[in-house]
Amino acid sequence: MKGKKILSVFLSTVLLFVCLPVSISAQDTEAEYVEGEIIISSHREIEDNFGNLQTSSQSDKVGIDFEDVGIESVEEIETYSDDNVYIAEVDGNAEKICAELNSSGNITAEPNYILHTADFDMPSEVTNNNSVYAYQKWYFENKLHIPEAWQTHEVTGAGVTVAVIDNGFYVNAPDFPANLWLNGQGTPGWNTYTDSDDISPIFKSDGTKYSNTAHGSNVAGIIGMRPNGSGGIGAAYGAELMLIQAANYSNDDSNPSFTALAVIKGIDFAREHGADIINLSLGTTTNIVSIADAIDRACNAGTLVIAAAGNSGAPTSSAPYYPAALSNVIGVMAIDKDDPTQLAGFSNYDTSSGQYYDIAVPGHTIVGCNSASTGYALLSGTSQASPLAASVAALYMEKYPDNTIEDFRNDMLASATEYVHAFNSTKYYFKSLNALKLLDYCSPPVINVNLSTDATIYNGYFQGLNEGYTDINDYISVAEDTGSMVFTPTENGNGTGSTIEIYNSQNKLFRTLTVVIFGDINGDCKADGQDALLISCKLSGLDDFELSGVQEYAADVSFDNVVGLDDCGIITDYAIMKDYISQIR
Repeated sequence: MKGKKILSVFLSTVLLFVCLPVSISAQDTEAEYVEGEIIISSHREIEDNFGNLQTSSQSDKVGIDFEDVGIESVEEIETYSDDNVYIAEVDGNAEKICAELNSSGNITAEPNYILHTADFDMPSEVTNNNSVYAYQKWYFENKLHIPEAWQTHEVTGAGVTVAVIDNGFYVNAPDFPANLWLNGQGTPGWNTYTDSDDISPIFKSDGTKYSNTAHGSNVAGIIGMRPNGSGGIGAAYGAELMLIQAANYSNDDSNPSFTALAVIKGIDFAREHGADIINLSLGTTTNIVSIADAIDRACNAGTLVIAAAGNSGAPTSSAPYYPAALSNVIGVMAIDKDDPTQLAGFSNYDTSSGQYYDIAVPGHTIVGCNSASTGYALLSGTSQASPLAASVAALYMEKYPDNTIEDFRNDMLASATEYVHAFNSTKYYFKSLNALKLLDYCSPPVINVNLSTDATIYNGYFQGLNEGYTDINDYISVAEDTGSMVFTPTENGNGTGSTIEIYNSQNKLFRTLTVVIFGDINGDCKADGQDALLISCKLSGLDDFELSGVQEYAADVSFDNVVGLDDCGIITDYAIMKDYISQIR
């Protein structure tokens, strides 16, 4: 049909199906404890009286003989509390001995249980390196470093909603994502073309499948395949997936596509229903203004949009691919499996120094879900690279929920220190995404405030410092190897208005604190008549004088949230030793 703008789903250059039986490994949940030790506690002191365990009051005697229950020795331990706690060595079944002691009703006895740190539990797909994960390993571990990012930062995308706008989904496919956004009818996803909850792929008029009917399932699986030990695993399997079926048009027998209207509705739907990320594994060489407008609406609402750069092997100098080429979209190129130092031969690439496309991500032989009747599909295309980028974005958003979509773009590019070049060309180089480096890049520094002082961080201020102090390091520091700190005094000294810039280990500015010494308005690190004069000038309404926000905050020494004559009086009296100024707000 002439006159319609059609956005094509990218056909995969490789299609391979893998079917495996499901096997789920269970975790051992039995509690551990130190062999031969139990813990006994009582509100009263416990004594050993001729082999009997008893409290200090004979009326509270516990009629249990040590030898009878298997206790060999009892030693009191310091707990810094009013309770009396003892460690006992036992010979025999610790749980049985504790049960006998607890039956007295006067004491509490438990095995000396072993607790573990809450380490990230690596999915068994990775630890067992099963036959499906073996296909994922080259890009999961060697290029994106996703398992390391999961474990180091304990993130899986939890709490982040990723909208996948695609050509339909086989939700009953093996390992299909389980964490799905539900519509008002309690079913997953939405069809923005039919305005219904039918998100299944469309079929040909004769009822048969299109050749790429599992495209949407594959993309969704790349992000969220469930971890159950049976096969593949999604790169952000903890994220919630909002499945949006928007395919409604076909002008051939192999490729169901999307009209511009369907894509606009899908983008707006995702934005209106709270998606944090939108993945668009689709596009065209025409910059469709109405789609760009929908993306603007999404970005203005704080939704990150990620799109595939296209599979024509074409440079942007000949034809940029949209919406990936839009400035507020993360455009994703595909890295080759056989030579991970370069883009895949099919991947479009940017010849304008990152003006159009932003990042290179593995996109060759990528594992995702297939149809309901078949196991996994290994597909290649920028369609597969885009959801991997969306997955890394979900990990980032879980770790740093207060960061903006611009923060993500800037951090993604700043942390990417490895490059790949265009296929068969070393003229054009592109940054390669690394999940671990990205999350490490943003890791906050460890800030130590000296607890022996009254200094504290409050709403961007650093306050409670002593008047006339000389060394800021007596009050605050950044732990070695986690970052650094730069102190900038005012032109008058170390007082109010001085700044502390705190950087993380990658020298990224983490936060800026402004020093406040209450009563010190001019920043000379002391409260005196000069400061009282400045307040008087403000209260007199002099046209050429105004206190800044930090000065007003420091001037409010009565802590009533108003700068008035009482504050001026307190500072004046303090200067002549008739009053005091608290540095604790």
